[in-house]
Amino acid sequence: MALRGGEKVKGGGVVLLGPIPIVFGSDASAVKALLILAIALTVIVLLLFLAPWWLG
Repeated sequence: MALRGGEKVKGGGVVLLGPIPIVFGSDASAVKALLILAIALTVIVLLLFLAPWWLG
């Protein structure tokens, strides 16, 4: 429907290579949202990875 209505399709993606997120997207708002998501996921993974050491 976006192609017929003349609206632009927005999108992007995140590739996590270890602890380093690589973010790409078609516009600044998509990249900003994905960057926030990538940082949050990286922090969660690091906390889960270090939790046994902290609690042990």
